[in-house]
Amino acid sequence: DMGGTETRWALANPLAEVLAEGVMPGASALQLSNAEGKIALSALFVSIAAEVAAHVAHFGSISFLQAGLTGFSGDHNAREEIKQMLTLAFALPSAAIAISNDIEIAYLDIFEPGTGFLVYAGTGSIAAYMDETRHLHRAGGLGFMLDDGGSGYWIAREALKAIWRREDVCPGAWRDSPMAIAVFQQLGGSDWQYTRDFIYQGNRGEVGKLALAVSASAEQDNEAQNILREAGREL
Repeated sequence: DMGGTETRWALANPLAEVLAEGVMPGASALQLSNAEGKIALSALFVSIAAEVAAHVAHFGSISFLQAGLTGFSGDHNAREEIKQMLTLAFALPSAAIAISNDIEIAYLDIFEPGTGFLVYAGTGSIAAYMDETRHLHRAGGLGFMLDDGGSGYWIAREALKAIWRREDVCPGAWRDSPMAIAVFQQLGGSDWQYTRDFIYQGNRGEVGKLALAVSASAEQDNEAQNILREAGREL
């Protein structure tokens, strides 16, 4: 289950009992758009396979792999590229690997097809419904550039925007803001260069984690409370 912030894996038996699980760094199927991203995605699959292999030996062997990846839209070429990477990493035949979007995994973890609506907020955000034919219907989830309202990335962006607009009006005002103090502590410094590098050179998963600093300061900071309230409205 690959999200922008982290990738979670679980090893289950035919009775759907979880035998082992773990967490690895996040990634996205959108990384297939460039050579560097493909290399990083392939390396992550190899790392996951190695971690899983340490547990598989105690239970037998893997017979099937279900992968749900954020950023995967069902494109045939992307599906085949991902399958090839997983085939090499896990030494499984292509027929033993199924690829879907991470939201499908999340939906089926909670509902049977056609029985409920899922509103999901992590690094990004989306609302989803899977009908009885297992066709996924979505609202939102247009990515951090256009939408993802109420998501971790959205919260982080709104917080940083508020902090730096206030700094333009009154330099040094961050020292009186619990939210700004918590945010800058996570960034590693209060100079603009720390924020600039974090936003424009970091990955969206790391940016999304900044929402935790906003949440942690909400009881002491009205602005943080308002951002979280607006996040709820967006969802």
